[in-house]
Amino acid sequence: MKTKHYLSIILSLFMMGSLKAQAPSWQAVGPNDFNQASYNGANYPSLVFNGTVPYVVYSDGGNSYKATVKKFNGTSWELVGTAGFSVSTASYPSLAFNGTVPYVVYQDGGNSYKATVQKFNGTSWELVGTAGFSAGSATYTGLAFNGTVPYVVYRDAGNSSKATVQKFNGASWETVGTDGFSAGSAYNPSLAFNGTVPYVVYGDAGNSDKATVQKFNGTSWELVGTAGFSAGSTMYTSIISTGSELIVAYSSGGAFAKSFSLTTLPVSLTSFEASIKNQKQVNLTWQTASETNNDYFTISKSQDGKIFDKLLNINSKGDNGAAYSTIDFSPFAGTSYYKLSQTDVDGNTEELGVRTVKLADLNEEGLLVYPNPVVNGVINIQHQNLSGLQQIIIYKIDGEVILKDKVLFNNGLAIYQLEKNIPKGLYLISIGNKKHSTKISIE
Repeated sequence: MKTKHYLSIILSLFMMGSLKAQAPSWQAVGPNDFNQASYNGANYPSLVFNGTVPYVVYSDGGNSYKATVKKFNGTSWELVGTAGFSVSTASYPSLAFNGTVPYVVYQDGGNSYKATVQKFNGTSWELVGTAGFSAGSATYTGLAFNGTVPYVVYRDAGNSSKATVQKFNGASWETVGTDGFSAGSAYNPSLAFNGTVPYVVYGDAGNSDKATVQKFNGTSWELVGTAGFSAGSTMYTSIISTGSELIVAYSSGGAFAKSFSLTTLPVSLTSFEASIKNQKQVNLTWQTASETNNDYFTISKSQDGKIFDKLLNINSKGDNGAAYSTIDFSPFAGTSYYKLSQTDVDGNTEELGVRTVKLADLNEEGLLVYPNPVVNGVINIQHQNLSGLQQIIIYKIDGEVILKDKVLFNNGLAIYQLEKNIPKGLYLISIGNKKHSTKISIE
């Protein structure tokens, strides 16, 4: 077993409360050598809990060193899916959960030793995005979740063996910040989240191979504390967050651990949620545990998860923790991405997280009209294929035309103000030359 994974297991047990000062000795969890069907070894074992159930992933010597995952059922260790489920050899596997769904990242021997992620769908292991998505070979791969979004970290041979972090945007893997953001090559990087902020620790070749921690501030990676803070060089690192502090374990001629207080951060975020409200709106809520010198929050939104436009600013309620909420009355048809960030009194801005919402209740022609019923004569209209001036027609249910006009679409969105007093009732609205239509109620 590699030193890195001893550190990972110790930190996992610490967070679960399984290590107690009064414990007289270590005892086996299930049978010793639970991979005993193979005497060729279990390389790179990594441990994580789903609730109170421990899961282990390893490079399985009994299955050509492909990835295998097992869980402890209370009596014995049982397979999760198929033993050796990766296409080829799987080195440096790491395991994390999205709810109850296990995900695994590993260096993929079948794809030029690049990074690959798979998840268990309840029956079998399937790819998440593209196999071998990293620029070059990926060693010391790690995996963690920001809400439901998987992030991976690895030593990136495609970028001078420096640290790189990527996240899955629902369709593909994209870089978080800059590829190869560490000062020098990074040994055994490890990833964890405090709230929605990602932190990475690694052995820093740019600082005599000592331990360094960086966090992503929404735009770039920045140092946390001092670069190279360990007393000596280190090759193996692991990191967790307790909410109020970071704890880093590392090897440096022995096993060491250090903590870093997070109470001086401008905002300690406990939750950030986006949910559909009244079928055609998005409710955005977040809660802070504490705020220090925070000036205001910003909500931005995007249709592709890459280019964000500011939706609004909300002033801080003070130094104590507080609850915040707002509503987006004009979400995009399909998927909308919402980014929360905070700006402190010195003008520094930090990203706190991104959430996605998908409006699935479009009519079969892809037309979205809201609010429905229409109030105050304002109609929001969305259709991803419409742009420029388009015809708008409103009919009575019996087919009588009561309004015919033009409406301007910008990026698939138009806002139309009824110019005459239309009686309350049920109507049919038709948009564009192809006459995309749906029923609306006017109040």
